[in-house]
Amino acid sequence: MFYVALLIGFVVSGFQYHWFFIGLTLITALSFMEDVKPQHWRLRMNVHTMAMLLMLYQWGLFQHYLIFGFMALIFCMWMVNAYTVMDEGHGMTVMYSLVTVLTLWYINMFQVEFIHKGIIEALIPALLVFGTFNFCPKPKLLPNYVGSVAISYTIVFLISMLVIARKEFDAVVLLAVYGVDTVLTLGHRLVTGQSVFKSHRLHLFQVLVDYHKMSALWVAGIYAIIQAAISVGFLITRHRYWYALAVFVVCSAVYVVIRRWVFKKYKIVLQ
Repeated sequence: MFYVALLIGFVVSGFQYHWFFIGLTLITALSFMEDVKPQHWRLRMNVHTMAMLLMLYQWGLFQHYLIFGFMALIFCMWMVNAYTVMDEGHGMTVMYSLVTVLTLWYINMFQVEFIHKGIIEALIPALLVFGTFNFCPKPKLLPNYVGSVAISYTIVFLISMLVIARKEFDAVVLLAVYGVDTVLTLGHRLVTGQSVFKSHRLHLFQVLVDYHKMSALWVAGIYAIIQAAISVGFLITRHRYWYALAVFVVCSAVYVVIRRWVFKKYKIVLQ
């Protein structure tokens, strides 16, 4: 659904951002294959790297800023993988993505135009329709790997286009909640000596659902509401750099406090 919506946006835009769309096609095709049958990790790594390089080429980073290009490559691959990890099927991906895409639409329409509006405006209805069947106790539609990868690849592209247009990195705060959860969970696993290559259910939202027995819908809604509040603050503040820094500090502190409380209350022992 998301790929079809973006294909429509690609046509409406006059076939702009063709390198991005080629990368999207590659990574979506592989993800569809992954949903049908697990693929070899080397194929996954090669296709993801190629898709990211095409995205970076679309930005023009490798033509002028080679070092920044490699840094952006690592960041983009990490963020896409983080998005797939955060996909729980109960509205998490669609709700969070809708908040982020609506924020980007507002910025593009009323603050700084960083991309053809057709790309974003084609994506919003797809998220709304999908969310109608996904944000419920028994989802009738699931994003699966293909959906979460396509939407994450697109959101990373959109935010990066905004960063390039404004020449400021503070727009990464639009992914603050996901970012803090994934980075600090990774850090916690490294500190405790766990293998970061093995699957786990130690992200804060997973711990809240599995141990604290919170509804997955409630957790998804809370994540989306927090990100929405952060995004509104980003839209209205004049000191966006300091605002973004403060957001990451506060979110990190809240993450640590809640995580320690849950681990202590339920005596969670890491294997």
